[in-house]
Amino acid sequence: MNWFGGVYKDTKPQNFFARFGTDPDEFFDVYPELSLPKDQEEAWKKDRAGCVADAELAKKYGWKLGDRIVMEGDIYPIRLELTLRGIFTAKLPNNSLYFNEKYVEEECRFAKGNAGFYAILVDSPKM
Repeated sequence: MNWFGGVYKDTKPQNFFARFGTDPDEFFDVYPELSLPKDQEEAWKKDRAGCVADAELAKKYGWKLGDRIVMEGDIYPIRLELTLRGIFTAKLPNNSLYFNEKYVEEECRFAKGNAGFYAILVDSPKM
């Protein structure tokens, strides 16, 4: 996964939320505590410019499925024009938005094949 950073609407603190590029094919397998309807997950996987958002975040901004969410990059010098394909619920709201990392990699060569961090799912924390 990669932290995108960027600006949504403006730089006011109330418009800050976490924005990550990730792999839609694996994301919900690694985060079983997040719940997304299967049809929305499939729609996200099929749309390179699609994204999914936490339900509380979507509520805050009044986002609905199909809405366009535009962010200006700061770390990555691109403008992300995303379409909301899914709204997930979480046991603890995480106020995050996730999109396909390939979108950024296609626009920024230096991003291709790089990861900021990895998320893994283990069978058991016991050794």
